[in-house]
Amino acid sequence: MALFAVTYVYGGSAEALTEHRPAHRRFLNELEAAGDLVAAGPYDDDADPGALLLINAESADAALELLLPDPLLIEQVITERSARPWKVTIGSVR
Repeated sequence: MALFAVTYVYGGSAEALTEHRPAHRRFLNELEAAGDLVAAGPYDDDADPGALLLINAESADAALELLLPDPLLIEQVITERSARPWKVTIGSVR
């Protein structure tokens, strides 16, 4: 198992994001309870809206597959996503 940084870019409507955010957070809480999600949160600046998720998975493809049921992806609020292997060299996130 490795750690992957998944980047979400939100490109759907603000209304859809607001409407489906509660289901999205329930989904992420389930992943966290299962040990698949280490941390997640939105970017907190004025740049394009999006989020960073740290996922435990076997591969980048597996990390993205794990996130396929995300309600924001299903509702096309997430318009771009990518996964890259990431390792902690200083500090701890686990």
